[in-house]
Formats: sequence, C-alpha cells, structure tokens
Amino acid sequence: MDQRFMKAYPNVDRKCTTNRKGLPACNFNTNNCFVSDSKGSWTHVKEGKNGPVPPYEKGYVYLDGNNSQGEPIKMHSEISSGTRAICVDFYYASTGDASIPINIYIQKDSTRYARVRQIKANTGGEWQNDAFSCCLPNLKSSIKFAVEARSTEAGIAAIDYMDIRLSKMSCENNELVCYPPLPSQGPMDPPNNAPACPSNQEKLDNLSCDFTAENKTSPQNCGWNVAPGWDIRQKWDGTGQYDIIYSISTTEQNASLLSDIPNDLESMCLEIQFATIDTEENLDHVFSIRVVTQEESSLWGAAYEYKASNTSVWKKNSFDGPLPTTEDRKIQIISNLEGLKIDYIHIRTSNKSRATDVPRETLETWKTIFSCSSSSSVFLCGMKPDSSSKSKWSNGSVTDSVLRGNLDKLKFDL
Repeated sequence: MDQRFMKAYPNVDRKCTTNRKGLPACNFNTNNCFVSDSKGSWTHVKEGKNGPVPPYEKGYVYLDGNNSQGEPIKMHSEISSGTRAICVDFYYASTGDASIPINIYIQKDSTRYARVRQIKANTGGEWQNDAFSCCLPNLKSSIKFAVEARSTEAGIAAIDYMDIRLSKMSCENNELVCYPPLPSQGPMDPPNNAPACPSNQEKLDNLSCDFTAENKTSPQNCGWNVAPGWDIRQKWDGTGQYDIIYSISTTEQNASLLSDIPNDLESMCLEIQFATIDTEENLDHVFSIRVVTQEESSLWGAAYEYKASNTSVWKKNSFDGPLPTTEDRKIQIISNLEGLKIDYIHIRTSNKSRATDVPRETLETWKTIFSCSSSSSVFLCGMKPDSSSKSKWSNGSVTDSVLRGNLDKLKFDL
C-alpha cells in the first residue's frame, strides 16, 4: 500500500483510519473510478502514456479544455449509506498561467450538492496536495461525492490519488460539516464589534450558562429549565465536546428555556451567542425573549440582524433594559426556528434606571427605553412592523402593527 495513503492528517483529523470500505478511494493507476457527467470529459492517462502534465506516480485524470470550454464538468462516485465521517486526501495540478477552479461537492439531500472544498489551482504543472474531513448527514442511502473543474484551452485541471477513508471523529449532529472550512465561510466566532454587554458590568453567574457538558446524557443547564424540544450537541463537529443546545421543535411548550429572575434585579443586560442551520433567512425573530409571571407575559426582546452578522458562523445579540416590577418573574427564551443553536447565555447587571414600572410593548416605549444594537427603523430589538393586520398588545390596546415572522405562538394577554 502506498505510504502516502497511511498518513494521519495531523492538521485535519487525528482519527482518520485506513478503512476505505464503501468509499470511492481511487489512485487512478489503472482506470478512472469516477464517472464523468459528460462522457469523455475527464480523460484517464494510463501508466506510461503522455498527458498534459508529468504523472505524479503512474496514472491520473484531467479535464480536457476542448471538452470543457470553461464550463463546469463534474465526475462523481458514491459514498455508501451509514457512513458517519470521512477524511479526504488528494493531489491536483494545473497547466498554463490561468487560475483553474477545482471544487469538491458532497450530496446534501435528494436534490442539492454542498460545496465542501474550493481551490484556485495555479501549479504550473506541479502536483500539490489538499486534505479535509467531513461529518456527514444521517445517510439512509448512498450519496454522491463529486469533483468539478473548469478547463479551457489556456489551462487544464488534473486530479490524482483521491484517497477517501473512514474517520472515527465524533459526529452526532447529523449535519454535513467539513473542516478546515471554506475560506468563504468566514470565521466561526462573531467579530469584536458584534452586539455585546459591557464587560465592566458584573456577570450574574447564577443566571448565565455556557451549556458545557461532559457527555450527551449529563447536560449542564446551570439552573435553566430546558424543555424537551432542545437537544445537547457539539458546537463544532469532530471535537467530541458537548457545548451547545439545539432546538428540534418550535412549539412553545417544547422550545422554551426558563430561568428565575431575582426579585431585587431591576434591570439586566442579556447576551446570547447563537447560530442557525441551513437557512438563508435573516436573523429577525429566530428567537424571542419574554418576562413571565403567573399572571402575565411581557415581550422583552427578539433576535435581530446587525451590520456584521453575515461575517461569521456564530452570531451575537445583546439586550439591555429594565425589568417589570412584579415578583416571581422568570426570563423565557423561545426558539422560533427549528435548528437554532445556542452557545451561551450571559446575563450582566445593567445601569438602566427604572423610575416607574416598565411600560408595555408599544412602538414608542420600546424605541426609547430599551437598548438594542439595531437601526432606528427597527423596534423591539429587531422586530419590524407589518401594517397588513392589527394585533392586541399586552396592555390590551390595539395597534396597526404586528410582529413579522414566526411569532404566532406569542401570547400578549394571558
């Protein structure tokens, strides 16, 4: 066996095995193990035959520019059902001075491919190496693994040693996630200018939670009452550390997080780091925050977009304002989106004064009393008016604006 196939991927996946069962590993020495989307588009160069680049070892495949003419052409093979995680190692080369795009895709569902690798090849005929690992979705049937390139008369793309092996890394989120991530994905953590509570304000540890657990069966909810519609999961697949909660339901009784508020706490700043899965929608209303008692429920805030929200995988919102004066209050966070991930909830003291009781939710009071990092055209920490219908607020008055989004479960009068 080629020793290059035995390396351990120290910078990618330390749990990569030598098992290739059910995977489309191919060294291209005797034939092309992949199937071209267009017959003859990917050409196999056998051992001892001449091709556009010198062989890396024996045989390889390349995409003929006369066939491609700049159009993307794929070649694909199958990943068997039941495969949990894979590690991939391959070699590529290109000719000419042009930058040749090479992409790798994995089938995400019955109709969609996800691009998991993106290379701009400009190797001058030399072979270069790339490696990555992926956690796969729950495979009930085989899915396609595809290589795509765009060759022209000015330059061609060549592929060799497409080695794909099973990995033992921990993957329990049932999501297609690969790392290192694509450069276009951006960093994992929010930028420094994301909305946050002031660090000089006292953190209330008895109300805050990082949701870090030793294992899946021993969650650490820090006193928060977590409804059955939340699941403990991994922030980043492959680490084996359970450190987020994940909403698997959007019904109020199942998608709720609940924690007591001390009676002497007049105001607070709440900071939440979160992410969504497989959605192109904006962040408005993916969760809502309420202050509840036995008699009433007041809407205290909701998720909102901010200027840098699309630059990172994880997002951050903060909410700073006074609390109702009632006793036996609880803070309630409700997921309005299946697949909402929460990394942490941090609560700090606030200098927001409260001369009188907190007014109920009206456009004017929420614009002026509560502090949310959003534009002046947005109220209720990101909620936008919809003039198509009327709604009753918690004080019983009727307004011409209702909250846009999946907020039909919110009850303003109990």
